[in-house]
Amino acid sequence: MIITALGTALKNLALAISKSSQIYIALLCLLPLITIIQVIFIRLARVILGLGGLEVSPCFCTVLTLTVLSPFCILNGLLLTAGAFLLQTQDLQGLPSLSVGRAYGADSLGWVIGGILFAFCLVWLLDHITALACIGACLIAFFIIPKGSSTSQSNPSSNTKRRWVLFQIAVLGVYLSVLLFDIEEASTQAMIAPQTKIFKANSPYGRVVIGTSGSQTNIWQNGVVVYSIPDVAHSEELTHYAMCQRTSPKRVLLLSGSIGNLIQEVLKYNPENIDCVELDPGLLKAIQRLRPTVN
Repeated sequence: MIITALGTALKNLALAISKSSQIYIALLCLLPLITIIQVIFIRLARVILGLGGLEVSPCFCTVLTLTVLSPFCILNGLLLTAGAFLLQTQDLQGLPSLSVGRAYGADSLGWVIGGILFAFCLVWLLDHITALACIGACLIAFFIIPKGSSTSQSNPSSNTKRRWVLFQIAVLGVYLSVLLFDIEEASTQAMIAPQTKIFKANSPYGRVVIGTSGSQTNIWQNGVVVYSIPDVAHSEELTHYAMCQRTSPKRVLLLSGSIGNLIQEVLKYNPENIDCVELDPGLLKAIQRLRPTVN
């Protein structure tokens, strides 16, 4: 929010953008593309920066996060201010407070609707990059005709119209290329290389990916390895200390961690029932993928 506030402070640049609705729409349509680049960079950050399996300090993570998010946040804040100026020029009363309130209200409403749409629909149906590419393509399609040809100039030249149409086609082509060449799949595979992806699932809590190489299987959650299979020593330590506290346990409750070897270790005690509880539904799907016998 602080970085976004920096974007809203660029008053002179926002005023210049608001003088042409074409420039405003163009920057608006580029927002999903910037986010796609951010997602790809985050997934490949360890490879790009040569970090490998090194542990990264909280300070480094904070600096990297601010650096990656800055372009989107600054542009988003800039467009918010430009939108207020744009509404002000179209406001019959010419009241700055009214245009600012309308712009801020529309922005807040958009964030709420977008959050609900993502959490309850898009995250279950589409992968992250695919969803962003679809949103970008829809924005271009929405503005291309007739709103895409609007401008604050009374008589835009034919060259200006031609350049605007070519820009729209180019950006639309980029979004369609992201979908056509399956950048989502390519970035996921590059993130877990040299392992091979065998499963992935999305949920409002995160993104789960299973990668395998030989006898080694890793489970990634939001880009971090959370489980490795086989990991017998760790599973035995977690299981037997607890199970030895009860004689002939019949019902066992596993709170997280059930995707590893814990289930096999618990089964050595012949319980009648094992209940597994995970916060992330994606992990439950991963469990069923690795162990089809688990219901």
